[in-house]
Amino acid sequence: MNELKLLIKKVDSLNKEISDLTDALESKKVELKHYIETVLPDIFMNENISKITVDGRALRLSTNYFVSFKDQEKAIEWFEKQGLGEIFKRDVVVHCPSDEYKNLLTTQLALSDYDYKFSHHWKAMSAQIARLVEDGIDIPDFIGMSQVNKVLVGD
Repeated sequence: MNELKLLIKKVDSLNKEISDLTDALESKKVELKHYIETVLPDIFMNENISKITVDGRALRLSTNYFVSFKDQEKAIEWFEKQGLGEIFKRDVVVHCPSDEYKNLLTTQLALSDYDYKFSHHWKAMSAQIARLVEDGIDIPDFIGMSQVNKVLVGD
């Protein structure tokens, strides 16, 4: 019975240690993110550095843009006017119970108005927004945009 109590205490001790280490790891991740996304990018931007090698390690400033649409129709129209309409995927989603209905529906779609479901890949959108910003194009208010700078550290 004493041995069982000792083993239970050991399990409790290990659980506590794991919990403490998990908390410490999360704290270190937050600290690392602060240096990579705030401290180092600020230094790079203040010193007008885009990339540098320090002690044999390559560091590079990377900027990502994240986009949201306040008015999707206006946003899509604006991107099309910029010649970037191809970054949107247009899907018509139709569920048909049989081939007979599918043929009828295909004919009906050709004669009717219907809605598209629009989607885009965020990396493609980010790259296009980055290019537009670099080219000095003003991004309209109906396109929400946030910019995240990071310093990437390589070997």
